[in-house]
Amino acid sequence: MVVGMKESTPYVIKASPEVTIKGPWLSKQIDECITLLGDNGFTIRSVVTDNHSTNVNAFVELRKTYKSPSEYFFIHPKNHGKKTYLFYDNVHLLKNIRNNLLNRKKFVFPEIDFSIGETTIKSPAGYLSWSDLHCLHELDSKLKAKLRKAPRLNRQTLHPGNDKQDVQRVLAIFHETTIAAFKSHLPNREDCVGFLSLINTWWLIVNSKERFHVNKLGDAIKPGDGKLKFMREFGDWV
Repeated sequence: MVVGMKESTPYVIKASPEVTIKGPWLSKQIDECITLLGDNGFTIRSVVTDNHSTNVNAFVELRKTYKSPSEYFFIHPKNHGKKTYLFYDNVHLLKNIRNNLLNRKKFVFPEIDFSIGETTIKSPAGYLSWSDLHCLHELDSKLKAKLRKAPRLNRQTLHPGNDKQDVQRVLAIFHETTIAAFKSHLPNREDCVGFLSLINTWWLIVNSKERFHVNKLGDAIKPGDGKLKFMREFGDWV
């Protein structure tokens, strides 16, 4: 599909028969799409996929084919000399983080020390387990008058079942209220707070939809705001 910069409506530009999809084959399909669009006057700003290994390989093939000096973009001869950036779908990456935690039951990570602008995220080396989230939910459910410090961390979030693709249930794990509840109910779990805060900060940046946001990290990217540096360091960390 192709999506314009000024319109959110997607348009299908190519349909392919169901085949065994491999990186080289997929890279040729993307190449043909860019050629078609370029010949019709379009400028292709980016290609977006999820981070399946086949898509990763296709991106590598495209960069090799056009001898790109960067892992972030390539310049196609039909794209009017403009860079075409290669992105992985951020929502899919967020789901992968949650699904891996759900399936593996526990993340173990080194010390966290990230800074961007006036925001600093620090925590000791530690872990976050799925049982920690259940423990937090149980503590929260004991509050009087049905008050909740982590209202989004409900039974449906902790037992997604066949609704693993529900984005709101994924976001609930890393929501500010979940982080605040950890600080209140389990103040000794600085490692959990640090990890959840790091993912929350990353999501706030990559999910930016507007020029100005109540949280500066949600603003559209501006030169010198430190977000690109943060994203590169985050990429190296994960």
